[in-house]
Amino acid sequence: MWQSLSIANKIRISLGILIIGYFFSTLYGSFVGGKSEDRLTIVSESMFPAATHSQTALSTFNELVKLYNDAVMLGDADMLAKTKEKATSTNEALDAIAGLSGLKQKEREDINTMLKQFAEYTKLAQTTYSALVLQTETDSSANTTDSIQKLAKDMEQLKSKLAENVSDSAKSLKNELTSISNETKRLRFMNWVIFAIVVCSAIVIVSIIINRSISLPLQSTLNMVKDIAEGEGDLTKRLDITNNDEVGELSKWFNEFVDHLQQMIKKIAVNADSVHKASTDLSELSIFTSEGADQMSAKANKVSKAADDMDTNMTSVAAAMEEASANTNLVASATEQMTSTIGEIAENSEKARAITAKAVTQARTASERVKELGIAAQDIGKVTETITEISEQTNLLSLNATIEAARAGEAGKGFAVVANEIKELARQTAEATQDIKEKVEGIQSSTAGTVTDIETISKVINEVNEIVATIAASIEEQSATTNEIAQNIVNLSSGIKDVNENVSQSSEFSGQIASDISEVNHAASEMSNSSSQMNLNTDRLKELSVQLKEMVEKFKV
Repeated sequence: MWQSLSIANKIRISLGILIIGYFFSTLYGSFVGGKSEDRLTIVSESMFPAATHSQTALSTFNELVKLYNDAVMLGDADMLAKTKEKATSTNEALDAIAGLSGLKQKEREDINTMLKQFAEYTKLAQTTYSALVLQTETDSSANTTDSIQKLAKDMEQLKSKLAENVSDSAKSLKNELTSISNETKRLRFMNWVIFAIVVCSAIVIVSIIINRSISLPLQSTLNMVKDIAEGEGDLTKRLDITNNDEVGELSKWFNEFVDHLQQMIKKIAVNADSVHKASTDLSELSIFTSEGADQMSAKANKVSKAADDMDTNMTSVAAAMEEASANTNLVASATEQMTSTIGEIAENSEKARAITAKAVTQARTASERVKELGIAAQDIGKVTETITEISEQTNLLSLNATIEAARAGEAGKGFAVVANEIKELARQTAEATQDIKEKVEGIQSSTAGTVTDIETISKVINEVNEIVATIAASIEEQSATTNEIAQNIVNLSSGIKDVNENVSQSSEFSGQIASDISEVNHAASEMSNSSSQMNLNTDRLKELSVQLKEMVEKFKV
């Protein structure tokens, strides 16, 4: 299960362990902190009020006793009346203690007992001390003395119990607060300890996971790759695959790679035997080459004999070849003339090309001029439109002026404005007319340029025609030369016929020579190929044998 997890999941689990540990640490702290809070609640709601009320009860009781004594000694009835308030305060303090929820059963019983004793004490004290203060004693002095003694005894017991209760309450409060403080310190220390344990445990677990799942497998892979890269690898070793994560997958495919590499090295080792066999074949090829050389030597002797027989016939062939040579010289001379003519044609053709290029340029210029003429024509159209508009307005104004003049009579002075407008329109008409004139002049200028360009093009065409005429003359000269070449070829043909007659006489010997020469060439070719192949194979085998030996020895397969 663990081995099949991916590295990412393993790391997530490790972090989960850390988080869970921290959660439990926090949970433990919350639990113990809750207990401390409960104890503090008890202290706040029970122990501290108990200590406070105990101290209050003791103080008010002491004041009550003092008031009793002072009232008796001074005979002051007002002081005696005040004792009721102190008695009530003391009783309320004790009742408050008894009503606290956090008291133990024994403590509650002790408080209730004290309340009973205090009630009896105050009742007896009120009766006895009132009689003494008010001098209303009805009993005997012996009873009064007994009552006073009993009150003194009860007072001491109550004071002792109240003091003891105050001391116990203060001590309990102090002990509880000390215990809570110690518990808080211990909790803080335990939280740090648990946190440190959790963090250290998580670090150790993550380190173990990284070490076992990543570092060790990668180190093994690295060592094997390094071993192979340095040429001293043991290809029989394989990586141990203990995990199914990414590193395990890497180890698996690396083992596959080493398997293929091992097979390749084994094949190379097997090929070393093939190299040995090729060396044997080369040895046999050397023997075959030697035999071919012997055969070539025998055939060469036959060729030599046939060459002697053919020597006589070759004399006649030489005479015919002399005549053919003379005719060939004539052909060469004619060819030179033709070459010169062709050169002239080439030169004139180059001139024609240059002139043609010039004609093209001039034609392009003429085209641009024509475009300018078109633009000017467009401008003339716009001016014409302006003139038309002005003319229409002039006509309307003139008509209005006529009508108004007829109606106004002497009051026609108001038509001065109309007359001025007509005058302004007349001025615009004059300006438009001048603009038309300028545009027409531009068109005329462009037209003149176009005519000039066309004349230039005509001249260029004439020059081209002259060059064409020159080319034609050259072609005529070439034709005459060609005729002369044809005549020489006829003469050459006659001489070749004589050569053919002599060649036919030596055909038998030539056939034999050709056959022998073919065999000699074949043998020589085989020997040459064999020798070349042998040299190549020998050199290659030497290199391969050294390389194979070095390569195979580097690996353990």
